[in-house]
Amino acid sequence: MIKLLSLTASPSPGPEPLTWDRVREGVSWFFSNLSPAFVWPLFGLLIVAAFFAYYWWCLRPRPRSLEWIALAEEKSAPRRLTLTLKHHPMERGDALPLLLLTAVYALTAFFQLGDFNAPQSMVKFQQGDSYEFSYGQPVTVDTVSYYTSLGTGYYTLEWEGEDGQWHSLRLDQPYNSLFKWRVLDLGRNIDQNGLEITKDNNNLDAEPLGSITAARFRITASSAPRDEGLWLSELALWSGGKALPQPDHVDEGTAALFDEHELWSDRYTYMNSTYFDEIYHPRTAYEHLNNVYPYEVSHPPLGKLIISIGIAMFGMVPFGWRFMGTLFGVLMVPILYVFLKNLFGKTPVALCGAALFTFDFMHLVQTRIATIDTYGVFFILVSYYFMYRWLAVPAGKKLRHYILPLFLSGLFWGIGCASKWTVVYAGAGLALLWLLGMIFKAGDWHEAELAAQTQPVPPEVRREVTEAMFREEQPAWTPPRVPSFTAHAWGTVGLSVVFFVLIPVCVYTLSYFPYAVARGNDPGFLGLVRQCLTWPAGSGSACRSGWSSTRSRWPGSRKTWPGRAKPPALPTGSGPSSRPSRTRAATRWTSCSATSISCSPTTRASTPPTPTNPTGTNGFWTPGPSSTTRTSARRVCGAYSPPSTTPWCPGRGCWPSSPWRFRWCAANAARPCSSSSPPCPSLCPGRPSAGCCSPTTTSPRCCSCASPSPT
Repeated sequence: MIKLLSLTASPSPGPEPLTWDRVREGVSWFFSNLSPAFVWPLFGLLIVAAFFAYYWWCLRPRPRSLEWIALAEEKSAPRRLTLTLKHHPMERGDALPLLLLTAVYALTAFFQLGDFNAPQSMVKFQQGDSYEFSYGQPVTVDTVSYYTSLGTGYYTLEWEGEDGQWHSLRLDQPYNSLFKWRVLDLGRNIDQNGLEITKDNNNLDAEPLGSITAARFRITASSAPRDEGLWLSELALWSGGKALPQPDHVDEGTAALFDEHELWSDRYTYMNSTYFDEIYHPRTAYEHLNNVYPYEVSHPPLGKLIISIGIAMFGMVPFGWRFMGTLFGVLMVPILYVFLKNLFGKTPVALCGAALFTFDFMHLVQTRIATIDTYGVFFILVSYYFMYRWLAVPAGKKLRHYILPLFLSGLFWGIGCASKWTVVYAGAGLALLWLLGMIFKAGDWHEAELAAQTQPVPPEVRREVTEAMFREEQPAWTPPRVPSFTAHAWGTVGLSVVFFVLIPVCVYTLSYFPYAVARGNDPGFLGLVRQCLTWPAGSGSACRSGWSSTRSRWPGSRKTWPGRAKPPALPTGSGPSSRPSRTRAATRWTSCSATSISCSPTTRASTPPTPTNPTGTNGFWTPGPSSTTRTSARRVCGAYSPPSTTPWCPGRGCWPSSPWRFRWCAANAARPCSSSSPPCPSLCPGRPSAGCCSPTTTSPRCCSCASPSPT
């Protein structure tokens, strides 16, 4: 046993020493398994290296030539650092390489960009809507595919079996599967929830559906939490790899599910569906076109509005939602070429830089996807180009020569910020260039003043000037006058505030116009402005959320839920109030910011205890919206009360924070019931309810229940 342990504990023999035979064996194995395609990148690298070597040899001056002497004198002369860059104009010889690179990239980028056709008609379901369709005789279905449109939720596809019983299959329409073909192969162990029976799905005990044989079918929107409901474009049934014909009978309003039979597909590809982040941005662009409140609000809307231009031109098809991004990617090639040519003044440099950008695979891939990153890069490039043009204006010029490039730089930077928030970081570089440019312009301005004072008289007027001097008269020519740098600096600062602050803020604010007029903001844009100006006396809910509070009291804040690691789930009912409280409050404040008017949040107030407010100080108060309720107050959810999910006033109340206290948060304060207003629903069993509900569903008005005395 001891010997066995000693053998086990003995150190393992080290690796054999490396010999030249093993080196040769490894090298031979590498080259023997090398793909012939390796030759092409190697050949490309050799061409690039040869180009740079030839370029360096061409620029090298011959020894003791005039150019060599001039360069030597220039190097020996003292030079002052400056940012007044030279502007080299385009030449006739630049047209051919610029057009050639642009054409090559355009052909590459638009090649097989996406299908020109996709299902366009749709059926707009609301939760609970159900439609039937049937065939003249039973059919066998082994694959179900459907093309999704707007809305998130799920459908239930039902069929009547041979035994007369109805069976069901769940068809999901999640946020990451919109505008794409979803395919369910029933022969791959699919359960009735539409999930493959696997250990990961935790459904190993479920029974597979298998093929469907039926003549009557029914599809129901079982869950449609958003305002727009569920939009379904096509529902395709397959048998043996072939699409079944259109049903013999469909309910009224359901024909759009089967009217584009030639576009049916049982495969999901990038040519006929969305992929990657296209599940967000084309969807939002389509929502803006249809006046639907957007689902994705992680970035400003201008980039999605640009995408919507292509959708408006070609339809909601893959080529349409990718067209504008690809076009902007093509336009970046000539802009970069002009930038490099103006900056360096050499055609080979501009050609080489633009070629590297043209054949960059990252640039090609990003511009062929319908995301907003392309627009951010485009507007950053253009804004920096015009900042360079501002730096290239010589010192001593009048202020009007600096206005246009400075204005365009700020304008395109503001447009970029309204397209994607990451463009804001590019403003730091612009600000640094602007500051350094102003600092170095001060020194250049002094030199410009000296140069103007010592400028010689032009030969054509030299005689007249000499004669005027002898006669002690005003000469016909005087040295040019350089404007004061102090006045120039103050003027530039004022213009920069307008161009880089006010204009970008206006562009950014106006880009949110679709939010203000989208479905769910009934008063519209002008009504939103009016409510923001008159809040809190204004009517409506555009500037006022049921969750209005200071940020530290938002539902979900750890301060709001002491002792809990995570707040409870928020309501997910239909309507604008169904959005989670933090998101809904943020979108409401975003809508108000679209008018550049700040809507003040509800203020905290200390009040004595009342029957409906036993704690007295634990809450927020706001004045009522009408004269009849101006003196009363609206109780908003307390700091420790989770939100309510009552169906009659969704998202407008609180659950009780103790067994004997119920806090109800109505959209408006208590008001007497009228003949046209139904009584308030029975909120608290065994307790009287005060107030009434509005007959309209857009402005529910419910009041708190009377709290019984604690026993």
